[in-house]
Amino acid sequence: MQMREVSCDQIGLTLIEALIGITIIGGMVTLVMPSFLFYVVNNELNSSTKLTVGWLEELRKEAQQKSVICRASWNFTEATIQGSCGDDDQTKLLDINFTTSREIAINNHSGPTTWIFTPQGTSTTSGQVVFTSNDSPEETGRCIKLTAPLAVIGAGKRSSSGICDFTKIF
Repeated sequence: MQMREVSCDQIGLTLIEALIGITIIGGMVTLVMPSFLFYVVNNELNSSTKLTVGWLEELRKEAQQKSVICRASWNFTEATIQGSCGDDDQTKLLDINFTTSREIAINNHSGPTTWIFTPQGTSTTSGQVVFTSNDSPEETGRCIKLTAPLAVIGAGKRSSSGICDFTKIF
């Protein structure tokens, strides 16, 4: 058998080979995409929850340092939280808006919409909120709980059955 020489203008893919390659790549993307989106949503829920817990702790410390009452007011329809200290309710320490890149929904599960921190670093309110993704609100989420009177702020993971587990680290 004689070997045929191939010139540079004959190197390439046939249409069938290109279609098979595109089909394989498309199938791989279809398999990987849901895992990637789940990872992105989980990351955004985790970061929103950790940011809020840290911010609530700072608000509690502010109440102690200034010897005033501080309030964290939740607005569930706009997915925001706003803080104020002292008699001047217009003093905003920080506004957090969770509808940035992906929409994060905040749901009030129990307690008032305003959480109060006293000058002693305690709280007169107890409450719990749940963060979920608007892309998949029925899936798992994150929870934040304020327990009175010690003003213990806890973060937990919400299961698919809707129960918040504050023993799991996320």
